[in-house]
Amino acid sequence: MGFHVTDIQLNALFQTWQTNYHIYAPRKFSGGGRFSDTDCVRYGEIKHADEIVFDKKSDYSFKEILTPVSQTLFFFTEGETKEADVPKKGAVIFLRSCDLHVLKRLDDMYLHNGPADYYYQRLRESIKIVLMGCAHSFENCFCVSMGTNVSTNYDMSIDFQPDGTYLVDCKDETWAKQLEATEVPRLEVIPSHVKENNVTVQIPEHLTAEVSKSTMWKEYDSRCINCGRCNFVCPTCTCFTMQDLFYSENGKVGERRRI
Repeated sequence: MGFHVTDIQLNALFQTWQTNYHIYAPRKFSGGGRFSDTDCVRYGEIKHADEIVFDKKSDYSFKEILTPVSQTLFFFTEGETKEADVPKKGAVIFLRSCDLHVLKRLDDMYLHNGPADYYYQRLRESIKIVLMGCAHSFENCFCVSMGTNVSTNYDMSIDFQPDGTYLVDCKDETWAKQLEATEVPRLEVIPSHVKENNVTVQIPEHLTAEVSKSTMWKEYDSRCINCGRCNFVCPTCTCFTMQDLFYSENGKVGERRRI
């Protein structure tokens, strides 16, 4: 069900979401860039539609919402353990089509690669997805080559218009009823998507794990300082370590964290 909504109407919908959800989207962090006096676009909690950055790619992945950089799994004492509390609110996450395909790969690793990961699953079940339409390709994008430029697995889509309004396609019945109650114009909406990239990528046929032994990786090895940035930035990376934080000197009271 498609709608043509204004900034005020979208913010009214956001206000109802905030009762049960945190809203995350690409937003600008002034002065947060890699160099002095530069800005950074990354995922953060928003309250209003005008905080969303539509015209630039996020510098970092959305995955920290589902796989936090530091996640307490449980607390322990000498005689018992206590599971960390479940977040009280779910999350509405604004993602581009390529990000939705990333989410599928995270699901494959955490939910379908043997027994489901309990801590990921309970976060995953409480999220809603808003697809951000891409009117054009960004620099270095190659989604068309990978077949990730189109996605239909969303609760709502949103396309920012030049006049400051939004075109949305709403699949969530509750949200659709809320929009209908505001008497917004209805029309057929197909989320915009990229049809051509400036960059074309071809994957070699019969690619196997033997590629890990290639000498091409030596260039990257020589520059690596073990900062962990690649793990944090790459949206499909699922590597983590476990750490025990002890509250007492005897090491019998503390918490276990996934890092």
